[in-house]
Parts: sequence; structure tokens; C-alpha cells
Amino acid sequence: MNIKKLLLSIILIFTSSYLFAQQLAFPGAEGFGRYATGGRGGEVYKVTNLNDEGLGSFRDAVSQPNRTVIFEVGGVIRINSRIVVSKNITIAGQTARKGELPFMEMAFLFPMPIIP
Repeated sequence: MNIKKLLLSIILIFTSSYLFAQQLAFPGAEGFGRYATGGRGGEVYKVTNLNDEGLGSFRDAVSQPNRTVIFEVGGVIRINSRIVVSKNITIAGQTARKGELPFMEMAFLFPMPIIP
């Protein structure tokens, strides 16, 4: 009878570990953000201009949660006021033309979870 309980316990431990395993942010992810969800499963938003605000701007792209932000432009975005980045956002800066996207006079506010 004890062997049956032991086997059942082992099976339950392995099953529960499998059920509660978290998905990595990307293959090989390490450190504090390894389980970050970012914009996974959400909308893909294309930044189409270098304006500070308006449709197709970076500010508009990060204004709503659950987005992956990609860039169809590259260059300097002149920021006039602080940008508040919604939760669950992936900013894929490497998609910008020329491989870079500098921000002038930047100020970003990212929502951070409170960790006890």
C-alpha cells in the first residue's frame, strides 16, 4: 500500500510541475524577465512615422496593452512629453530601418509589478 502512495505522489508532483511550467519569453531567456509575456498573443502594431503623436506614431503604438510594436521607419523621434507604456508590450526596435531608432529628449514610464 505504501508503494502505491509513493508512486501516486511522484506522479502528482511531476504532473503538477508540468501543468504549472511557465513559457520563456524567447528560447534561451534568462534572468528576471525570462518569463515576461510582452505582447505575445496580442495585436501587432506598425509604427509608420516619426511623429511624436497620432496614428502610426510610437506613442500611439504603446498606448494600448497587449501589443508587439514593430517599425516600418527608422530615424529620430523627438519626444515632447513623457510616454507612458502600457502593460504587456514588446518593442521590437530591431525592426526599424537602419537597425536603430534613437529617441531625443526621451522619458518613458513603464508599469512595474509590485514585488513583495
